[in-house]
Amino acid sequence: MSTTPINATLAQTERDAVLQAISTIKEKLPFLVDRTYATVTSDGAAAPYRAPNN
Repeated sequence: MSTTPINATLAQTERDAVLQAISTIKEKLPFLVDRTYATVTSDGAAAPYRAPNN
């Protein structure tokens, strides 16, 4: 996956709001920021992600 650098200037209040939003996401939806991956099987169970062999 390629990366695209960004450049932004935020006021302190905007920065605080972004950091608070990230904190809320980490608290309420930690699976969205977890660095592990899972797939869902046909029966709805989560299965560990296995990278394809290249």
